[in-house]
Amino acid sequence: MPLRLTSAKHTVPIATLPMVNGKMYMINSPALVQSAYRAKNLSSDPFMIEFAQATLGVSDEAMKSVKRPEFIPAFVKGIQYFYCTF
Repeated sequence: MPLRLTSAKHTVPIATLPMVNGKMYMINSPALVQSAYRAKNLSSDPFMIEFAQATLGVSDEAMKSVKRPEFIPAFVKGIQYFYCTF
């Protein structure tokens, strides 16, 4: 469902969606979206890494080297480049 239809249907500014392994937050308020983008501790990197691992079929053992803090920015940049070229 496109974001416009979702935010038009739900009038709450933010909602918590229970997931199997945690929670996901849906933000419908433009002001809250901007606040979330400015937050230093908000990152989608762990989700991108997990998604790439599942999509590419990479083992947990192979991902150990990728999940090193010094390697994560380069890996995420590669993921973004890969998915933006399609």
